Amino acid sequence: MFDKFEPMQQIKKINFTFQPVRYETWIAGKMISSGRTTSLIDAKVIFEDDVEKTKITFVDPNLNHELSTQNIFDEFVSQHDRLQFITIPENTNVEIVAFMIFRSTIGSTRKHKEFARSEPYCCNIFLFSGTIVKITFSYNNPEKLLEFYNQ
Repeated sequence: MFDKFEPMQQIKKINFTFQPVRYETWIAGKMISSGRTTSLIDAKVIFEDDVEKTKITFVDPNLNHELSTQNIFDEFVSQHDRLQFITIPENTNVEIVAFMIFRSTIGSTRKHKEFARSEPYCCNIFLFSGTIVKITFSYNNPEKLLEFYNQ
């Protein structure tokens, strides 16, 4: 269904805008909320302390308790069916299996990071025929998935 990629390849960071029309929030495999949104998800390549990163902004007063208005990600990599913006701290207030896997393959992206409840550690981009059709944000504390769709 989604475009396929060679996994664990570092990708050149890009600017993009995605216009979702609906969202779903999932915890423990169960949808806990869903609804409509008209707020853009906007990604810009930035430099922070002379290091290239990606800042993703999202402003929706009804959802900003779930997703921070500004989120900075350190790396952009491919997985089998998605592209991922990720932050992999050496030390953090959350610990997930994905961090161990990423640390062993691409290394830590920064020394320390404290994640707020509304701050994701990963943003997944799903494409169909080269067009973004879905964006998800992954959290821990609690483990949660926030999904955005354009149809």
